Amino acid sequence: MSITEEIAHRVATGRDGADDPDVRRLVSHCLVDWMACTVGGVGEPPAQIASAMAMEEGATPVATLVGSANRTSPMLAAHANGVISHALDFDDANLTMPGHPGVVLFPGLLALAEARQHSGRDVVDAFLAGYDGACRIGAMVAPGHYARGFHATATIGTFASALACARLIGLDTGATRRAMGIAATQAAGLISMFGTGTKPLHAGNAAANGLSAALLAERGLTSNEDVLDCVSGFAATHSPDCRIEAARATPRYGHYIRENLFKLHAACYGTHAAIECAAQVRRDRATPTTGVRSVRIAVGEECVRTCNIERPTTGAQARFSLRFNVAAGLLGLPTGKVATYCDETCRSPALLELLAKIDVVFVPGRPLTQADIQVCFEDGAEASGRADTSLPMLDLEAQEVILLQKFDDLTGDWPDLEAMQALRFMALDIDQLADVGTVMRLLSVGHQ
Repeated sequence: MSITEEIAHRVATGRDGADDPDVRRLVSHCLVDWMACTVGGVGEPPAQIASAMAMEEGATPVATLVGSANRTSPMLAAHANGVISHALDFDDANLTMPGHPGVVLFPGLLALAEARQHSGRDVVDAFLAGYDGACRIGAMVAPGHYARGFHATATIGTFASALACARLIGLDTGATRRAMGIAATQAAGLISMFGTGTKPLHAGNAAANGLSAALLAERGLTSNEDVLDCVSGFAATHSPDCRIEAARATPRYGHYIRENLFKLHAACYGTHAAIECAAQVRRDRATPTTGVRSVRIAVGEECVRTCNIERPTTGAQARFSLRFNVAAGLLGLPTGKVATYCDETCRSPALLELLAKIDVVFVPGRPLTQADIQVCFEDGAEASGRADTSLPMLDLEAQEVILLQKFDDLTGDWPDLEAMQALRFMALDIDQLADVGTVMRLLSVGHQ
């Protein structure tokens, strides 16, 4: 088999952990996190623009726009809801993909499932198939794909959505291969858009284009059925690396979803290790970190492309600024709160003063999940810290508690809190839901 056919066959016929109760529970955690980030992102400018455009297009009203009483077509809903869910950049990540799986998988899957009245169990099975396939493709073109400036959430994410939707509607191996070809020719997104309103558009485009690819393949549209392998195919054009053996490898914990990382800080994942280092210094010093003379933060070289906005002036830019996040950590600002990442914080005199004292060192070969910090104080004292944010939380009970608190924090302003409480339970018990449309209808009420 070509690797394209092999992945398509896995998606069309395999189980990929779908019989493991813990794996299925992890999907429910991903859904809780996605719902939290989507509800929390409804009011953001990119989200409102995408929703308005969807309604202006007009379409068969069968799928919910989150935060709106309006309904639209599955593809327009997938696009808008994908943008909304990535607007805060607070959603989950997978370093093998490497990108944000929830915001490219759920919008298309849920829109399609709502329109065709699929069960929660169907959605979980399809989610796992798309998740696994996306990670295998991501592993195959790593690290060169990202190094060339492609945003994997946008590119690999298009495959993720296509594969998941193909599984949901029951495409066979051949049709799934066609869907992969259609998805590949639409996959696009640049890292240079980080810190702008276009980054959330990447998730919306991936979700909608992937859904479109599956539906077009279902109707019989042809494509190159070996798009990952062929001359001028996806791997050949999008990366100097093509490691087919990586696509066939067994995941570190048995299933790729076990590598899923949930964000505790409302910023680019590349800043999280630096934040943890700064917070460690603040805790160890046991007093407010005043009188700082200099700060040296050492991070992976990849961070220079993803989160190195030196002097952010907007909240969106602050999410992609190592210096901002190190300063926030040292000052004790709540980086787990969306409100911290605003234009006003960027103008804070205390933060600006500290920002000027931070030197960032990019270390070749170091992962973006590792950082160490050295802080020198005016009184001659020094403090250091080290962090690695690459490891998933293996205690699912503890993870569930953290995610439910995050859900409550991000949905606290929603006008129908009873609906939000119902959603918590539905998400955790998604396997038992007969019709996913029930979930989506609870997400349809907008802010007042």
